[in-house]
Amino acid sequence: MRTVALARSSGDATLASLSMMKLIVAMVPVVLLTTFAAAETGPGDVGSVRVQMSGFASEAGVAVCALFTKDGWLQTGKGQARRVAIRDHRAACDFASVPYGSYAVAAYHDEDGDGEFDRRLGVPVEDYCFSNGATPRRLKPPTFEAAKFEHGRAETRQVCELR
Repeated sequence: MRTVALARSSGDATLASLSMMKLIVAMVPVVLLTTFAAAETGPGDVGSVRVQMSGFASEAGVAVCALFTKDGWLQTGKGQARRVAIRDHRAACDFASVPYGSYAVAAYHDEDGDGEFDRRLGVPVEDYCFSNGATPRRLKPPTFEAAKFEHGRAETRQVCELR
């Protein structure tokens, strides 16, 4: 009621000024939230993914890990692969400039250094792991959905314990 009385005594200009001020005050939080949300997950954003592996039985050979999208899950040549040294029964693979999105990791201990994931009668003989703690079922690797994680920040870390 006070605002209305002020508007009548000061004219229509004051009423218009108060209405404009309320609109500006109401819009500031919306603009800020929109700006922060766009800065956090805008199109074309990239970050790094670090895969920390542990549980190596020895330091012989190398650790091999690959970062996959859903379309290329476990297909030869479709993932970004890294071969890294093992120190203190641990290894880490780093992937730079990875666009934000859904990914999954498969890794193994290439103990003999031959560049292949060794199996006997279809059963793995070299230790391996998958992101998100995913495990194989009935001698089949886990699905992408079971191993996936979301990457949407400057650095995303995944931990894999070899089995």
